[in-house]
Amino acid sequence: MSTHADRQPKASQLHPRQVAPTRQTAPAYMVDNRPLTVAQRQMQARPPQPAGLVQLQAQPASSQPPVVQLAKSVAERSAKNKRIVFAKRTIRLIAPKFKAEMSTHLFTAEGTNAAPSGLHGYTDGKLPNDVQVSSIKGSPADKHKITWSKGAGPSFGKKESSMFPKWMPKDNLKTLIGLQYPELAPGALPEPAKDDLEAVKEHTALKTAAKNYVSMGHVIPFTKHGDTVYPDN
Repeated sequence: MSTHADRQPKASQLHPRQVAPTRQTAPAYMVDNRPLTVAQRQMQARPPQPAGLVQLQAQPASSQPPVVQLAKSVAERSAKNKRIVFAKRTIRLIAPKFKAEMSTHLFTAEGTNAAPSGLHGYTDGKLPNDVQVSSIKGSPADKHKITWSKGAGPSFGKKESSMFPKWMPKDNLKTLIGLQYPELAPGALPEPAKDDLEAVKEHTALKTAAKNYVSMGHVIPFTKHGDTVYPDN
């Protein structure tokens, strides 16, 4: 009985241009007898990734330990909310009762053209329209100084003012000053009885929280000088 191998022509019996048939598998770069595209070959060369896994680029090792944000307890969240509520209430109490003459001095250009005065704070991040600034010392994001006048020309005198931060809202600045100098907002924030030590302690803590809130945690030292208040140099 002849086998399949017996029926295969010998190489010596083939025409020179014929090649003995052999069983071949398609090259890795062929699919359905068609060459793969460059993109398909690149995809084929990549190692298989588990489903749903996104490959991230390796990041350089850091010497800093990872930052872990701990969840606040119910008591901590409650205390924080209480401080915020008190701070907002404090603004509503102090700002309207802040002395008008002090507010005018802080936020407007007083005096004459030849001898200007006042101006230590901003209103919505802006200075009065009649103010022309000729120089700034320091960053407006912090306490700083400006040299300004009410106009240009030899008849307009210049004044250097120590300024509170530009970003601080008007009512927040009034509250910050009123917390340190209650006499500038009389009766705005009643003090607890001195013999009620727990109430005094809580009131002091809440005032500190309100101060941090209106100043956004910035330390802004300032002092009252007669009929004006401005940041310390």
